[in-house]
Amino acid sequence: MSSMVTVRNLPDEDKAWLKRAAERAGRSMEAQLRALIAEARRAELDEEPLAEFLARNFGPENGFELEQPRSGWQPLDLEGTSGDEGSEPDAA
Repeated sequence: MSSMVTVRNLPDEDKAWLKRAAERAGRSMEAQLRALIAEARRAELDEEPLAEFLARNFGPENGFELEQPRSGWQPLDLEGTSGDEGSEPDAA
């Protein structure tokens, strides 16, 4: 569904900039505005931090419970492996 938007009190220099940008792109000013809005929307979607995306799409309000890591959890150290696969870790 499309809709109409009216922009009031647009400064002359902004209108002139839009007209030049549209001419460079070979579009009407209206088509240029649509392209600018679509580009801004895509950029916003691409810049969303992963944590915000996960919370928005997989949070409790969407039927998912995301558990926090247990206290004291440490990531697996793949850099410090000694190549002793299958050996038991040292007892602390």
